Amino acid sequence: MASHLPNRIGPYAVERVLDHGGSSAVLLGRHRRLDRAVAVKLRVRGRSGDEAVLSERFRLGAILQADLDHPNIARVFDYIESDAHQALVLEFLGGGSVEDALQHGPMRIPDAVTVAVHAALALEHGHGRGVVHRDIKPGNLMFADREKPAEVRVNDYG
Repeated sequence: MASHLPNRIGPYAVERVLDHGGSSAVLLGRHRRLDRAVAVKLRVRGRSGDEAVLSERFRLGAILQADLDHPNIARVFDYIESDAHQALVLEFLGGGSVEDALQHGPMRIPDAVTVAVHAALALEHGHGRGVVHRDIKPGNLMFADREKPAEVRVNDYG
């Protein structure tokens, strides 16, 4: 997928790949006029028979997450579609994920408790609006700043 990445997505310049999975890539982008760093989850459209279903699932995930206004849920700034791709533009969380943090050893117990409590508050917020996460895991718990565990954000409601 990396060789097929655009240099621009709407008003966002693509700087580099942050992560990639089977159906999407997460890119570091920058709004060209506001000079704001963002994370762009890019899904390249395919030609499979499931394309309509996959496209609609991605779009609905974007709408769901955008509607969840909570300090512990990653903020959605934009959603862009073209014939070639779909892009969900989120706040850039440069502190990495809980999964990344655990690669360096176990978290301190007070930090782990703080992360768990704030992630639970975010999930409770979603549940109160009828939204179930379906894929909660350390890789979907992101930090704006790893030194501030209370600022953990739940991500990837798709």
